[in-house]
Amino acid sequence: TGEHLAVIDLDTVMPGLVAYDFGDVDGDGVAENTGKLEDRTKIMQWYIDMIENTVAEKNYQNIELVGYYWWHEALEDGDADSTALLNAISDMVHETDKEFFWFIFTVIYKLHASKEWGIHHLLKTMSVF
Repeated sequence: TGEHLAVIDLDTVMPGLVAYDFGDVDGDGVAENTGKLEDRTKIMQWYIDMIENTVAEKNYQNIELVGYYWWHEALEDGDADSTALLNAISDMVHETDKEFFWFIFTVIYKLHASKEWGIHHLLKTMSVF
């Protein structure tokens, strides 16, 4: 038919812990602080909502957004809120009826916990030599 379909999944972007003035994503006049779990969760909800709304508005004919992926190859050991943020993002992704991917590091701990975090697909990265 000559028609092509591009299937994509998007990174969850993961606002870092040091960007304390991320910007105001919820319209309350206060910039979100990425050092706070509550604000990182707001940022991620804003991001996913923005992507979902843009895809719906554009009504792409040859592009299908199938899911999102957890950006970090492992949980951040120095961030006590990593698991809580991962769970929150997983809930957000599931609300969109999209798939949730995790590109894992070659040597990873807690791999067995991926199902409890709502991860649909694990993919192994070969970024370490």
